Amino acid sequence: LNCRASVLSFLVNATDIRDECDGLHGAFASSCVEEAPADASPLAETHRFLAAKKDPGHVIVTRQDRKRLRQQRNARKRQKQHDLECCRSVVRVYHERCDDRTAEDLTDRNLLVIVLVLCLCGFVRSAIRRFEVHCLPEVAGCILVGVAGGILVHLVPGYSFSFDEHLFLRVLLPPIVFEATLSIDKRAFRRHVVPILGYAILGTIFSSGLVAIILRTEGTLPWVDSLAFGTLISSIDPVATLAVLNAIGIDETETLYILIFGEALLNDGVAVVLFENLVSFMDDSVTVDSNIILHAVLDFFKVALGSCLVGVIAGIFCTLYFRAVKGWQTPLIEVLLFFLWSLIPYYVCDEIKWSGIVSIVVMGFIMDMYVIGSEAKDFSLPHSLRHARPLLYSRGCLSETGTRHVRFVVEVISTLMETTIFAYLGLFMFSSRFHWDLTLVLLACLGCILSRGVMVLLLTSLLNGAEACRHHLAVRTAPPGDADASLAERRQRLVIDRRTQAVLFYSGLRGAMSFALVENIPFYDVVTGRGSRYKPELKAMTSSAIFVTIFLFGGSTFHLLQRLGFAGREREGRLGEEEAAAKVHRSMEEE
Repeated sequence: LNCRASVLSFLVNATDIRDECDGLHGAFASSCVEEAPADASPLAETHRFLAAKKDPGHVIVTRQDRKRLRQQRNARKRQKQHDLECCRSVVRVYHERCDDRTAEDLTDRNLLVIVLVLCLCGFVRSAIRRFEVHCLPEVAGCILVGVAGGILVHLVPGYSFSFDEHLFLRVLLPPIVFEATLSIDKRAFRRHVVPILGYAILGTIFSSGLVAIILRTEGTLPWVDSLAFGTLISSIDPVATLAVLNAIGIDETETLYILIFGEALLNDGVAVVLFENLVSFMDDSVTVDSNIILHAVLDFFKVALGSCLVGVIAGIFCTLYFRAVKGWQTPLIEVLLFFLWSLIPYYVCDEIKWSGIVSIVVMGFIMDMYVIGSEAKDFSLPHSLRHARPLLYSRGCLSETGTRHVRFVVEVISTLMETTIFAYLGLFMFSSRFHWDLTLVLLACLGCILSRGVMVLLLTSLLNGAEACRHHLAVRTAPPGDADASLAERRQRLVIDRRTQAVLFYSGLRGAMSFALVENIPFYDVVTGRGSRYKPELKAMTSSAIFVTIFLFGGSTFHLLQRLGFAGREREGRLGEEEAAAKVHRSMEEE
C-alpha cells in the first residue's frame, strides 16, 4: 500500500485519539519504512524511507519500451514524492497529537474541569438521596453528569479527552476493591463461599459463552470477538452493584448481600483473566486447536492461583511488619502505611501480567482479619499450626485510634474513586465515532440480560441440589441430638430462594470495568494481523449494555426489593440504629 491508502486503512475504524495514534504508528511502519519493527517510533525510522532504491534496469529493445520505462520511472518518482510528503505529514501529526499525552491531560484546564465535574457529582448524589429519587441510582446520576460534561467538551474546538483504561485499572479501581474487601463480613463469606465461587467462576464462563452464541446468530462478529465481548460484558461491576446495595440499605450479614457482594468481588478477577486469554487469540496467524485451548486453560489456573499466592505472601509480610512495629508509629502513619501496603500485591501482579484484583482481595481478607483484627471474632490459626499462632492472631496490630480511623479513611478514598469512575465513564460512553449497528446493539443487550437470567436459574438449581445432598449427609453423620437443629440452621443460611434469585438477576449491573476491558482490545494492525477489526462495534455494544443495565435494572432494583419485602425491613433497621446513636449522643451532651 502507498502512504495515503495505508493511513486510510488504519484510521477508518479509529474510535478515539488513542486509536488514531496507534493507526498513525501502524501506517508509518507499513508504508514509510523498509523494515519497521513492531515497536518502532515514527521519528526513529524516518531515515529508512529517505534511502530510495535504484531501479535494477531492463534490456531496452524498442523506442516504445524506452518510453514506457521512462513513464514508469516518472510515475514511481511522483508516487515516491507523494509518499514522502505523506510520511512527513504522518510524523508531524503524530508528534502534535500523540507525544506526551499524559502531560497534556494534566493541564490546569483539564484538572479544573475534573474538579468541577466531581463537585457536581457530589451534589447530584446528595440530591438523589435527599429527595429519595429511587428510580435513579446515585451512580447513574454521576454518569449523566459525565455525559453532559462530554457533550460540552466536544463543543469546545480543539479540546478532547480519551478514555485511559490504564488510569482506571491502575489508579481508580484498586482502592474500591480493597474497601469492598474490608467491609464484607468474613464469617458470612466463608459460610457462602461455595455459591459465591459458583456464580463468580462457573457463572462468568457460562454467561460469556451464551452471549457469544447469541451474537454469532447475526453472523458479523467472528468467534474470538464474540467470546471476548461475552467475557467483558459478563464482568459484574462491583462499584455499580455495591452503590445500589448501599443506597438501599441491605444488611451485610444477609445471604442476599453476601452473594451479590461476593460474586461482584471475585467476578471481575475471573473476567479479566479470561479476557486476556481471548485477546491473545486476536491474531491472524493463530490457529485455534486443542493445544492452544489446553494452554489457555492452564494459563487461567496459573494466573488465578499465582495471584492468590502473591496476595497471601504480601498479607503475611504486612501482618508481620505491623506486628513488629506495634506501638512505634503514630495513628496517622499507621493509616497511611495500611493503605499503601494494600496496593503492593496489586501492582506486583499487574507487572507480571497476573490478576491484581484477585491478589488485592486476598490481601484485604488477611489485613482485615489479622492487622485490624477483632475482639469479638476469632480468626486465629487452628491449634495444629500453633507455632505460627503468636504471629497471626485476630486481636489486631493497630492502635485504638488507628483502628477507629482506618476504615473511614479507606471508605473516603473509595468513594472519591467511585464518583470519579462513573463521571469518567459518562464522558466517553457515547461517541459518534462508534459504529452503531442496531442489530448488534440489540443482540448485545439481549445477550447481556438473557445470559444473566439463565445463569442464575441453572446455577442456583445446581447449588441448591448440592446443598440438599450435603445436608442429607450431615444429618446422617451428625449426633442424634444435634442433627435437627444443625439442619434447620444451615438451611436458613444457605438455601437460595426465589426472592434472592430475582434480586441476583437484577443486580447484574455492568459498569466501567466492561468499558475499560473493551478499550484494552487492540486496534487491528494490517501489518502484523493482530487486533480486532470490530472495535468500534464492540465499544458501541458495551456502552449500550452498560446504559441499559444501570438505568433500567439499577433504577428498578429498589422497587423490586420493596415489593419482595427486603428494602422496607432494612430501612427500618437502619433508622433504628440512627435513632439509637442520636440518643447516645444526647446523653453524652447531658453528662
